[in-house]
Amino acid sequence: MTDSPGGRFPAKYREIADYLRAQIEEGRLKPGDQMEGQAALMERFGVAMATVVRGLDELRKEGLVATKPGLGTFVVEQKPSAEFLAVMKRLDEMGDEVRRLREKVERLEAGQESPTGP
Repeated sequence: MTDSPGGRFPAKYREIADYLRAQIEEGRLKPGDQMEGQAALMERFGVAMATVVRGLDELRKEGLVATKPGLGTFVVEQKPSAEFLAVMKRLDEMGDEVRRLREKVERLEAGQESPTGP
């Protein structure tokens, strides 16, 4: 999605958010690290303070950063979502089932078990 007239370029605040998000996702910025200051981001992207603030707000809404008044904006520790935890639990259950089935196949192949049961 684009926000510029004619729809060809993303809005500058999204450009800022994408740049900072990539730094976090690639591990260049880690939990506890202080983000580049707003003045530096204004200069880097050639935008007004409001644009920088809006870009940082996007990251705050995503739970990637927190701002401490008078100190700056910091990367926060990422907590797995409930959905992620549910998926991981289901994957563990599936892994257990695969192991049980593999053991059954091995017993069947070794003639230690009949196809209808132990």
